[in-house]
Amino acid sequence: MSTVLNYKIPIRIKERSKDDWNMKLSNNNALRRECSLMYCDNDICYYYCTDDYYVYMNTKAAMKLMDESIEKDAFGGVFIDSLFKNDVSMDHSGMLIKYISEKYCKYNSIRMNSFVDSYFKGTLISKVNNNVDHEPFRYLNGVYDGEKLKENLSNQELMDIDNTIEDFYAYIDRYENENVIRDYVNKYDDRGIIKWVEGLTSTNDFVKDYKEQSYAKDENQLF
Repeated sequence: MSTVLNYKIPIRIKERSKDDWNMKLSNNNALRRECSLMYCDNDICYYYCTDDYYVYMNTKAAMKLMDESIEKDAFGGVFIDSLFKNDVSMDHSGMLIKYISEKYCKYNSIRMNSFVDSYFKGTLISKVNNNVDHEPFRYLNGVYDGEKLKENLSNQELMDIDNTIEDFYAYIDRYENENVIRDYVNKYDDRGIIKWVEGLTSTNDFVKDYKEQSYAKDENQLF
């Protein structure tokens, strides 16, 4: 994610300690806590702090903090006097991790345009695998010939298609322009799902192509 790689948001947020002892020592750089970036997408930046808390902030606010911060180091870290005076909120017990994991694991347009720490990636995958609350085929049920797909594809294939349709609807809501459908298809629809949803591919041709691609993928994994 270019926003992270180019240090446009804080990679670390360092909150100074303001207790009497450090004030007497004039130790302005003594830290109360340091928070490291675990995850970032267009909407949210999520951090893990040294005192075992998770904190988060809006990505635009994070970019503003990085841009306007008076003190920062050469590695994407910023020094601040207070988390909460800089639009940083506490996520008690990591409640937002489930929400983040669902976005990251389900949507191509989120996963391909986000940053995730290698350790935290495992946490996200584990979290979504343990989530049994998902109602299957919520979006596929409303698509023409959706029932016909259920006769020809596996549950996992249907779930992948359903997730792509949901991602597509979310994407066109976020980016309103005349080329938004074509942009999504070109960037994220490598299996022709949205072309089928939009009626550009017949159901029979889509099922045939989808199965052929799945077979080719399985064959490649053997070598």
